[in-house]
Amino acid sequence: MIIILINIKDSLMMPTSTIPFIRWLSIEPSIRHGSYPERADLLYEYLGLGEQIATRHNKHYQQQLYIKEKSVLLEAVCDCCLPIHWRQLCLDNLYSPLRSLRSIMQSPNEQHQLKSIEYEITTLSHYFLAERQQSWN
Repeated sequence: MIIILINIKDSLMMPTSTIPFIRWLSIEPSIRHGSYPERADLLYEYLGLGEQIATRHNKHYQQQLYIKEKSVLLEAVCDCCLPIHWRQLCLDNLYSPLRSLRSIMQSPNEQHQLKSIEYEITTLSHYFLAERQQSWN
C-alpha cells in the first residue's frame, strides 16, 4: 500500500489536477476494505473524483481508471469479511465505471474486452446474490 503524505502548504502549490488524484488514491483503500461502511459518501466521492480526473485525460487513461474502479468495487463485493450492506452498496454502484467504459470502448477489440468485464461482473454478482440469499434462509 502506498501512503502519500503532503502538508497543506505544499498542496496549495500543486497543480489543481493533482489534488483530486491524490484524494482519489487515498480513498481507494477505504473503499476496497470497507474501512468506513457507514460512510457511503466516501464511495460516491471516490466515483465522482474518478469522473473528474477522467475528463482531463485521454481515452486510454480513462479506460484504465474505470477498469481500476471496477476492480476495487468488485473486490469489495466479493470480500466475505466486509459488512453485507457495504458489499451491496459496492455492487449497486458498479454501474458507474461500467457505464463509462461502455461509452469509450468502441473498437471490436475493446468491445470484446468489455464483454469479458460484463461477464465477470455478472458471474460474481450472481455468486454474491446467491450467497446473500442463502444467509437469509
